[in-house]
Amino acid sequence: WGLDYPPLTAYQSYIHGIFLKSFLPESVALFTSRGHESYLGKLLMRWTVLSSDILVFIPAVFYFIVAYSSANPRKGKNELAWLMAMILLNPCLIIIDHGHFQY
Repeated sequence: WGLDYPPLTAYQSYIHGIFLKSFLPESVALFTSRGHESYLGKLLMRWTVLSSDILVFIPAVFYFIVAYSSANPRKGKNELAWLMAMILLNPCLIIIDHGHFQY
């Protein structure tokens, strides 16, 4: 099926596919991988999401907080830490990013 996300996501999915192929080739085999389910496959897919968060999302949130704090210098460190926690621990993002996979 086609991707309903921006083109950059296709490259990210391709990189994840290379990663999955090195551990579980049958999970990304052309034509035969549809409907493939295994514990290792689920675990690896979850790790791709968490690694994406660590490599992309968390640094982006940190950069936003730094930019926001420079634009609002009166904000204290506690307020900025609270803002970062609210973004990173947002239940909607956690449910969608970590509970829903569309590979």
